Amino acid sequence: MNRPANQDLRFEYIQALCQAIETFTGNAEAQDPNAFKYRGVNLKFAVERFLYLSFVDDEQLYDLFCQDQQGNPPEIVKFNQKLEKELALYLCGESVAQNRLEVRQKISLLAPLRHLKKWAKSWARFLLRQLNPTTELEPVQATVLIWVDHPKFVRYMRPITDALPVSYAYLLLRKPERREIKPFLVEQEMPFVDLAELNVSSKGKPPKGALASFRSFVTLCDRLIASLKQLNPQCLVVVEGNHPPDEVINQVGKQLSIPTVCLQQGWSPIVHNGFRNMSYTKMLVWGEGFAELLQPYNPNQRFVATGSHIVNTERFAGELSEALPRRGISFFLQSPRKLGSQSSWEELLKLINYTAIEFREVPILVREHPSYPLPEQERNDLLNAENVQLVPPGSYSLAEILNASCLAVTIFSTTILESIAAGVFPLIFNVTSMPSYYPDVAATGAAVEVKSIDEAMPVIRSVLTDVEYCQKVQTAATQFKAKYFYQDSQKPVEHIVKEITELCDRQAKSKLAN
Repeated sequence: MNRPANQDLRFEYIQALCQAIETFTGNAEAQDPNAFKYRGVNLKFAVERFLYLSFVDDEQLYDLFCQDQQGNPPEIVKFNQKLEKELALYLCGESVAQNRLEVRQKISLLAPLRHLKKWAKSWARFLLRQLNPTTELEPVQATVLIWVDHPKFVRYMRPITDALPVSYAYLLLRKPERREIKPFLVEQEMPFVDLAELNVSSKGKPPKGALASFRSFVTLCDRLIASLKQLNPQCLVVVEGNHPPDEVINQVGKQLSIPTVCLQQGWSPIVHNGFRNMSYTKMLVWGEGFAELLQPYNPNQRFVATGSHIVNTERFAGELSEALPRRGISFFLQSPRKLGSQSSWEELLKLINYTAIEFREVPILVREHPSYPLPEQERNDLLNAENVQLVPPGSYSLAEILNASCLAVTIFSTTILESIAAGVFPLIFNVTSMPSYYPDVAATGAAVEVKSIDEAMPVIRSVLTDVEYCQKVQTAATQFKAKYFYQDSQKPVEHIVKEITELCDRQAKSKLAN
């Protein structure tokens, strides 16, 4: 079916991209069953995560997909890399003839200099190994090793690491972590080990075939195998589990018989490649509801419900929530990428502005996304309203903001679900091509979902003035919360720590037995 020009198709694009990625890896395996195996480590699902994160925001692929859906594919498309071309063929199928897709020939006068620099670095590493043949990491007394790729995840893990009865350290694998996370860990006086300090030579043959395009995973594999043998942890921990290094760590852990725990940190309304084919020793989720949603995509994953340690259902004692007890309207911004778009971003900013103008006596709390700060002009425009207050993640906790709010508004953020856990009315401002939020919270009566500003404003008015309207939603939210946010006499932190330490104890006993 042909689609109208300029129609938002990002939801459809993401679904088609996920299928194209699985077709790409599946075809590679059909030609060679060991296409993604290196030193006994299966890198297939790390590759799928990488492809998703690399191309979900690829505007050229998205534009090609849209033109194909509109029945008007271009006569010729030139891509910057071969992988883009291959995915385009799987994405659009037979409707885009192969001779319409080309890869640009890169001609660079600096290429010889880059090769020379790379060659010099390689020889420098070789000479260093010859001069220091026994160079190893300083001994790190860490029973648990944790990998994250952003300081926000260190903050997320802080209540857990503070409660762990065993030693822990953060793993720094790549340059981004050393640049962004290392200074934060030093400031917080938290333990870490930087794998760049370890001289590791490749033990396997240079990758060929399908893995030749993913050499960074081969290098990471080598470094992890060598370093984990030296560090000898009893458990590995990752957060979210949807990034390529998460899966490489998991698969190397399997090879070395080291258990890996993955902690749920958020939720994606599209179960994309990053949340498929997981196989961690344990995946700790907030509630059984999330396990039920993920299980069909992850048949080999064991899920354990522990609750969420971030959203405390009890009153949160904080400066903001004490000053504004359940009075504010909180807006949670997201980046205009992936499922979002520039249009959806602008619509949410308009809704904030309209709300601030109509309800001048109501505090309007605006939380930026940790990965996408507000541009200066848009920040200044929002702050023109006296009742608008910015509550950035680094300064205010999620629990504190929710406990200062009677209403939480966002497009497709995890906050939709977290607000239910905190007893706050959730308004889903779904100005995307996604038919409805997943899970369909509005269908249960635990939230309200709208598609426009005109539909949103009456809901906001009702939340502020109609007690019976709010109580009806709250009744349904209570049932939803029981399924998606596990609760018992133990606090979530205690549950999470227990699951990690049980694996550590089991691993220690196994080593003694051997």
